[in-house]
Parts: sequence; structure tokens; C-alpha cells
Amino acid sequence: TLNSNPWLGGEAQTWYSVRLRTIPATPLSVEDFVASPSSLAEGQLLTLSVTLTGGTGTRSFLWSGLPPGCSTTSSPVLQCRPTSGGNFTVHVAVSDQAGGHAGGNATVEVSGLSITSFTATPSSIRLGSSATLQVQLGGGAGTPRYVYSGLPPGCASQDVATLLCQPNSTGHFTVQVAVTLAIVIVPFAGLGVAAW
Repeated sequence: TLNSNPWLGGEAQTWYSVRLRTIPATPLSVEDFVASPSSLAEGQLLTLSVTLTGGTGTRSFLWSGLPPGCSTTSSPVLQCRPTSGGNFTVHVAVSDQAGGHAGGNATVEVSGLSITSFTATPSSIRLGSSATLQVQLGGGAGTPRYVYSGLPPGCASQDVATLLCQPNSTGHFTVQVAVTLAIVIVPFAGLGVAAW
């Protein structure tokens, strides 16, 4: 609208009126929420990513239900290495500057490191003979480290899954093995070995 008034102080003044119409923002929503991979071994890299639509301004992110070894961050992408096995429902809550809220869930399955078997073959030997200690693992990712304890005299711990043991003394021995993977520690597994 144009208004002119030539009678004010000898100068012509002009006013313009403009109408502004605001268009409401598209509501904030989670378009996609991906766990990659959704099934992984303990110690492997997990990437959680959320894709949003709509909303206004800066967004804040709060992650919950994360596997041990993962911690929340205010980012649409979270990367971590789970340190414990289990099934987890991860939730992301997102808010924007206008007070909009959205959320999503993803399921993550982490297979934990475990000792599936620990054997001595044979488990009873004559003095001067050898026994083979064998550790079988399940789950986990990376390079495991082995520490044996309770070995008969003449046998020394080595960082191996298969240990050859030749006792130089008789007796009954309870041998244990601890396996670590990154910062994951598996409880001891034990077995009996007799040398005669």
C-alpha cells in the first residue's frame, strides 16, 4: 500500500505497508535410524546414525540403551566399540530450537567373547610325556591374549590358544586360562591335569 502526504512540512512523505506471512516449519521427525552393523562381535566398531527431516535450528541428540563401552554424544552419528555382549534397544531422542521432539529405536546384537571349551589331551600322562592344552573361543573380535596359571612344573605360560605342556614333576594340577581381548576379560576356565 502506498500513502503520500504532500502537506507535512513541504516534503512529500511516503509509507509502504507490507504483509508478511510465515510458513510453519515442517515438524521434526526421524526419517531413518541405522545401526551398522546391527549384529557384531564385542570389540568391533559400531556406528549408529540418525537422519532427520523438518525441525528448526540447532538440534540436540540424547542416546540411551547403549551397549557397555558406548557413551552418548550430541551428534547424529555415534561410533563406539561395545565391551560386553547382549541384545540392546538403542533409543535416540532429538530436540530442536523450536521445542520440537522426535525419537527412534534400533536393535543391536553384540556377541560376547567367551571360552567355549578348554581341554587337555590327554588329561592324564606319564612323566616325560606331553599334554596339549587347547582353548576354543566364541564371539569377540580382534586378537585375543592368553595367560595360563596353575601349570605343572616344567610348563610355562605362553600367549597361545594351543599350549604344549611336558611336566617334569608328578601330581594333580588345576590349570586355568584367562583370555583378554582389548579391554574385555573373560572369566577363568579351569581343567585338571594329572602327571604320574
